Amino acid sequence: MRSLVVAARARKLGAGRALLAKLEAIARSLSGAAPCVLAAEVLEPNPAHAFYERLGYRPVSWTTRIAAHDDASRSGKGWHARLATSQDAYAVATLEVPLAMRRRANGDERFDRAREVDASFVGVLAAHLGRARGPLEQCEIVAVDPRGAVRACASLTVGSLDPPFVPARRGLLGRFAIDPAMDCAPALAALVALARRLTHVAGAQMLELTDLDPPGTPMYAAALAVGAAPWSRISMRAAPLRESQT
Repeated sequence: MRSLVVAARARKLGAGRALLAKLEAIARSLSGAAPCVLAAEVLEPNPAHAFYERLGYRPVSWTTRIAAHDDASRSGKGWHARLATSQDAYAVATLEVPLAMRRRANGDERFDRAREVDASFVGVLAAHLGRARGPLEQCEIVAVDPRGAVRACASLTVGSLDPPFVPARRGLLGRFAIDPAMDCAPALAALVALARRLTHVAGAQMLELTDLDPPGTPMYAAALAVGAAPWSRISMRAAPLRESQT
């Protein structure tokens, strides 16, 4: 859910609760027997965070934002990032496990649990990474350490904002899968440096770093260290609203 807005004169009268309850009913009817989770994206800072917290929502993912840039310099310290290839399939599959575990630890139930790294999983990833590339508006990138080993990966998508936002293009860099045994800062810096250039080439002015751990964690600190600023958070509620709350 995005852009839930209540006129100032109508606040604290139950309008926001009624809107959420109706949205939940629609979502559950469309999902049928499938699991249904409600998630709301709210910009930082915003008094609406308190509203969602009162209704049982809790933050599970954070986003920062940085300007796209065509600077070709590397991130330093011998690290660099590049587009992923089919040869990276095993490394990426291995990194998917700590990614799923990190999301679950943050309470984010929107994604699947970690899956076993077997031949079929690696094969599917290899086919995905080896497909013919079109415009660099959706791609997988990997961060490589000074020894040439893939230690992190992320997904980049560049597209247009949907209404009611002002028409513009933006980049979204998410699915940060980083080897938990290492300092995440150099890997994240390399991923962001390449994503900024690709986003700029694709005609977008801003790059959002999504799917981050909460403020105060090494991952969030690494995002701020490359120059990104707090932008939004996603809060989620798994339990349905009670009728008495509407």
